[in-house]
Amino acid sequence: WRLLLGGTAALSAVLHLLFRQGARHGGGELMTVQVAIGGHVRKLTALHDTGNTLRDPVNGRPVLVAEQAAVLELLPERDAAILRENSAPEAAMARLYDGGSRLHFTLLPFRSVGTESGLLLAVRSDYIALHRRRMPRTLIALSPGPVSDGGGYCALWGGAMERGENTEEADTADLAQSSASGQAG
Repeated sequence: WRLLLGGTAALSAVLHLLFRQGARHGGGELMTVQVAIGGHVRKLTALHDTGNTLRDPVNGRPVLVAEQAAVLELLPERDAAILRENSAPEAAMARLYDGGSRLHFTLLPFRSVGTESGLLLAVRSDYIALHRRRMPRTLIALSPGPVSDGGGYCALWGGAMERGENTEEADTADLAQSSASGQAG
């Protein structure tokens, strides 16, 4: 009985440590995300938010949600001026395309606490990079207001946090497939 009880206690302790560590790293971590749009690059502080389930409707990949003000310096001045007007997302998108923006903007439907449904304007990045993982053509949803309550971060990431994984080859294959199928986005 001593061996059985001792083994059970040891297994319980190991499982407790593993699950506690897993819960600690399941979300809520701050990370640095490098964002490139139109050849301009900037580093942003993002919160790994496991509740952020916003996905690209074309390919199902996670979307980075960033405060619009944090991304404006990466955009051409004409595009940034249109976004500073703080008009509705659909009106801003129409003005961006009428103005001949060379960037790819889209509208993303979303739901959140206190908002049953809405639209966010999003821009397709050249890439975003977090840890050693570089993800080309990732959508960045532009939040008109702050995403943090204390200003410690300016973006939210709801995707996986595999460290050291480089998915650029897989994403390039996804990009080639979506280009071949002629889908917009």
